[in-house]
Amino acid sequence: MKKRNKIILIFSVGIIICYMIFLLWQLFIPVGTQKFKSEITNISFNVPSKSFFKEECCMFAANFTSLRSVKSLRKEIENELKKYEKIRCNNKIYYYDITQDFTITEYHISKGLIFNNFTIVYDKGKYCENNVD
Repeated sequence: MKKRNKIILIFSVGIIICYMIFLLWQLFIPVGTQKFKSEITNISFNVPSKSFFKEECCMFAANFTSLRSVKSLRKEIENELKKYEKIRCNNKIYYYDITQDFTITEYHISKGLIFNNFTIVYDKGKYCENNVD
């Protein structure tokens, strides 16, 4: 009976360790994106997976929270922005989606105690179209 309990304990600890490694891997290494669709503007774009929508402020700013690290969130967002047309205007870079006709004008990531937050600011149309550098 003692040997059986030892085997069960070792097996259980092994499963817990594997699960914790899996969770940490998902939090710190980019693991993909999920689609967000604004109920206000009907515009959709991808955000880092394992993120939760909090609110949409000022009509064109979507706020999210995530357990993922700031580094992982930044890398995932930057990978997504590479899929858009890059527009240089007024010494800034904007990202235009021609299929839905909207521009991501900026994003912010802030570190929290447990959850990290990020905001994606966008606008309808091709932002700064007449003032391209």
